[in-house]
Amino acid sequence: MYTSLRQFHCPKMADAGLVEFDDRDGTVRLTSDLPDELVIEIEPDTANVRRTALGALALAAGAVLGAWAAGLPVFGPLSFAGVAFAVAFAAVAAGVVYAVAVRSDHGVSLGDALARVDG
Repeated sequence: MYTSLRQFHCPKMADAGLVEFDDRDGTVRLTSDLPDELVIEIEPDTANVRRTALGALALAAGAVLGAWAAGLPVFGPLSFAGVAFAVAFAAVAAGVVYAVAVRSDHGVSLGDALARVDG
């Protein structure tokens, strides 16, 4: 644990401006110019969001096309153009969900994050 703190965590916190770390002495002090509110920025896993959106799109398209091919109520009586419109609408919806998820602000205050962990 000591080695991990000294070689990785303390230098990272010093680079972030949270602490003053003297590697030679091994001393750590809170920096005097901390902001009133610390915010942790959480970056979304865009590859995972993309896979989820594409999976939801494939599921929706499969359900629409399957219901249409089986002649089930709602989609069965639709023309091919109606089914194509429903699948295109699902594709646009998946794209919007992806864009919103990737571009959303995912910041959380350090106090809120610690309260959730302690909770």
